[in-house]
Amino acid sequence: MAGIGDMFTRLMGGAPAGPPPPPMPAAALPPMEGYPTPEDAAYARKYDFGYGTGNEPYTQGNVARVLGQQYGKHFEPMSADGMKLSQVTSLALDDQGSRNIDLRTPDTAPVSDKLGTTLAQAALAANRMPVAGYGYDPGRAAIDVVTDDANIGGAYSPSKDSMYVGTGGPDPSAIVHESLHRGLKKLRDDPSLKDLWRNLPSKEETIVRYLMAMQGGDPEKGGGPVDQRQREEALRVTDSGIFKDGFRNLNRAAEDAIARQRPGGPR
Repeated sequence: MAGIGDMFTRLMGGAPAGPPPPPMPAAALPPMEGYPTPEDAAYARKYDFGYGTGNEPYTQGNVARVLGQQYGKHFEPMSADGMKLSQVTSLALDDQGSRNIDLRTPDTAPVSDKLGTTLAQAALAANRMPVAGYGYDPGRAAIDVVTDDANIGGAYSPSKDSMYVGTGGPDPSAIVHESLHRGLKKLRDDPSLKDLWRNLPSKEETIVRYLMAMQGGDPEKGGGPVDQRQREEALRVTDSGIFKDGFRNLNRAAEDAIARQRPGGPR
C-alpha cells in the first residue's frame, strides 16, 4: 500500500521523492482516485502546501471563518438552523455574524483540528479542479460548526459572492462544491467567454455534480437522496460524450483565469 507521501504526490502529480514539487496545471493531471484524506491534509500542511495563494492561514489550520458572534473577548459559534439561505450566506461577509477565528488558541481547540483538516483537504482538491480552484476562497465562507445533520451542507450566493458551509455531516467536500459554483459564476462574468456555455449542460448543478464526480474524487457518491439523484442525473446527461469538448474548454478557461490572477505564483 502506498504511503501518505506517495499518495500526496499523486494528488499533486509529482514524483514520490523529497518535498512536494510546485503543483502542475490541474487539467494536465489525471483525475483523483478519491477525495483527499485527513492523512493527505496533514502531509500537505507539513510542507506548507498553498504557499503563495493567499489561503495559507486556512490551509495550515491557523484560521477559519466561523458562523457566530463576538461577546467581549469571547467568540460564540452559532447554528444556522432556522435561517434562510440568503441570510446565512450574507453572514460570511458580516463580522457581526461570522469571524475569522484563530484556531491555535485553547478556546477553539474543540473545532480546530476538524476545521484545519477540512480546509486543507478542500485546498488539495481545489488545486486539482480548475473551476473549483478559480472559485476557492475560504475567507468568503461562513462555516457552521454547531449544526449536526443539517439538511443543506452548503450554499453559494452569486449576488453576494459568499458561501455557507456546514461541517455537521460526513462529507467534508461541501466547500469545494460551493467553490465550483463560485468559479462558474466568475467565468460567466467574463464577456469573452459567452460562447463557452453553448457546449455545456444547461443546469449549473449538473456541471457541478459532474465535476465533483469526475475530477474531485467523487465524494458525493453515497450521499443523501438529493445528492444521489443530482449526481446520477449529471453522469447520465454527460455520459454520451457530447459535452466532452465543452468541459475541456471550461477547464482551460479556468486555468487561464487562474494564471492571470497569479502570473508568477503557484497555480
